[in-house]
Amino acid sequence: MVIAVVVMPVVAYVAAVQLLAGGRQPEVDTTDIVGGPPSTSRPPSTAGSACPGGWTRPAVGTAARSAPLAAIRAHMGWTDRFVVEEIRTFTGPDKLERWYVKAYQESDPSRQGRWLVRQDEDGQRLVVATAQFDTRGYVARDWRVPQGQGALPTGVAGCLAGT
Repeated sequence: MVIAVVVMPVVAYVAAVQLLAGGRQPEVDTTDIVGGPPSTSRPPSTAGSACPGGWTRPAVGTAARSAPLAAIRAHMGWTDRFVVEEIRTFTGPDKLERWYVKAYQESDPSRQGRWLVRQDEDGQRLVVATAQFDTRGYVARDWRVPQGQGALPTGVAGCLAGT
């Protein structure tokens, strides 16, 4: 009887979280393991589609996932692990690899946001735009470009559809 009193609220809480999250749990970033295939992907699309090159969700523990998180940590001056709500990698119109990341810090959930990270030809990864965690998609008024970065990236809105 006592076990049921303790277990039932926990089960109800987990079920509510699953329902509100659409059945998808956020993934905690683990950057100590490298390798493995992407967890899901969308193949390159046809001409005129929303994301011409398609996008991929890099798997937990892969370099494709840890690279943008490291760039965000450096940009923000944070050191803690992320809980990732959404991460996508795609190629921008300039043929440079980009990542979209929606995440928060594991130990301090108030440290949260959405970031666009670009990998330059020299391999350097830069945060090229940031947005508030509770915004959606790629609406220009929501995104901010770090000082000295120029204008908002173009040609990426379709790749962020549904984010």
